[in-house]
Amino acid sequence: MRPTIHTEKIRPVTLEEFLDFRYALSVSSVGIGANEQGILTAMEDSIRNGEILYGAFVNGQLLGMVEYSEEIFCTNSQDHVKELLIGTIFVHPQYRDQGTGKELVNFVLEQANTDYVLTDPIDRRAESFFLQCGFTQNEIFDKDQVGTWMMVHSKAHTREQFNRI
Repeated sequence: MRPTIHTEKIRPVTLEEFLDFRYALSVSSVGIGANEQGILTAMEDSIRNGEILYGAFVNGQLLGMVEYSEEIFCTNSQDHVKELLIGTIFVHPQYRDQGTGKELVNFVLEQANTDYVLTDPIDRRAESFFLQCGFTQNEIFDKDQVGTWMMVHSKAHTREQFNRI
């Protein structure tokens, strides 16, 4: 098991920091697949379009990033509610399984002024990660475009209250 790394600071990432991160990743011995390249491209597009990505830093080095936003969701009861959505999270492969991703998720949870934080994991590894962070499968919010349920973290309700909604 790898030792836990505690980030010194989570703050907005500049385009220059992102590009340095992406370049360092491309020349490192740690390879990433096409799916991860696509995630990084989407994150770069987000920064270039003025969206804010938050990064976890240690000694000035960017270890990972998260992108989130407030969105309107439709519940099964047809109510429209504003909730926080974690859109993308990416941790440098050398720093995975050391707590950086969980610190980024906890940062988002602390920022949330909503009852729920939702996410839509792209694969089983991401789903497992979010389960470890306290997210659960739900049948409260509508399914995504592929037909799977969003995962949700309840900020304001106990599990019993959550299951009754």
